[in-house]
Amino acid sequence: MWDQSFYSCIVSEGKPLDPSFTIGASGQLKFPVGSTNVIYLDLNHERSKKFMDLTNGVKYWFYFYVVSTVGVTSLSLAVVKMCV
Repeated sequence: MWDQSFYSCIVSEGKPLDPSFTIGASGQLKFPVGSTNVIYLDLNHERSKKFMDLTNGVKYWFYFYVVSTVGVTSLSLAVVKMCV
């Protein structure tokens, strides 16, 4: 499967993810039908994440998960930050 852990971060702009968003067995995000979330992804294998071009004054919801040989974690609780 994977030789090492795959660390990922999903960022939702302006509103949290709907609970029907899921992570598939290989780590892909599955969007519910009719979703209007603006999503940013960082799918690199590093723990450190960097997002560019976020809008000042807008709230962002950050979710994290890991894919490894053991499986895929569920999405973390959201960390909410406003870009300044």
